[in-house]
Amino acid sequence: MTPLRAGVVLLALCSVCLVVVILRAERVRIEARTEAHLSTLIESRRRVWNLQAELAQLRTPEAIRRRAIAANPAWCTGLEYAQTRDVGQFVAGADY
Repeated sequence: MTPLRAGVVLLALCSVCLVVVILRAERVRIEARTEAHLSTLIESRRRVWNLQAELAQLRTPEAIRRRAIAANPAWCTGLEYAQTRDVGQFVAGADY
């Protein structure tokens, strides 16, 4: 093999190695960005979950009654607790 051919082959091999290194570095950067976006997504889902839980607590009959009494006690005279299907044997997932 002539020195010129050996130089061309060596240059081609070095070019391929350089491209492989560049592609691996790019893949690592993309994976890091993906992880960052995933953690942001998880944190957003946690916030939404917390807001939904807080909203569910505010919508309970007791919480509504407390806020109504705090706003105007006259509105709440003679109120009775309604029997709901959410208690006793009718709890979701209970065997009938």
